Amino acid sequence: MNTGKLFERDFKASVPKEYYFLRLHDPAVGFTGGASSFAVSNPFDCLLYTGKELYCLELKSTSGAITYWREDFETDGKKHTFEIKKHQILGLQRAAGSEGVFAALVINFRNKEETWCIPIRNFLDYTNELRKKSINAEDAALMDGILIP
Repeated sequence: MNTGKLFERDFKASVPKEYYFLRLHDPAVGFTGGASSFAVSNPFDCLLYTGKELYCLELKSTSGAITYWREDFETDGKKHTFEIKKHQILGLQRAAGSEGVFAALVINFRNKEETWCIPIRNFLDYTNELRKKSINAEDAALMDGILIP
């Protein structure tokens, strides 16, 4: 099992049993026709409901820094591989616009043995003008992320 799936499994196991947890699985099917290709992707990885609040979470695990999508990166004419993808950022941003919903990235930095919960608004505010195209555990702290024990 890859490290990302191990992290997801461990995260799910850490959720108190009285909370509702739902892992959204991406469908394995896609459509390719003509000059276009289409695959359905979920806006984030999971939903967690505490009875009072709904958490929309994208879970990530990395051994160092993690790359992220930003519109100006996409239009710079270079080829990019984003670990935090456009549809995930936009999905969390949309969810955060609803009352009673907390939307965040939960990033496990394996090299530091730290896991940070970063509210999507903090992430967007911090990365909006950032010169580098990846973030690390130190950045997570600067984004007022929440260190998860």
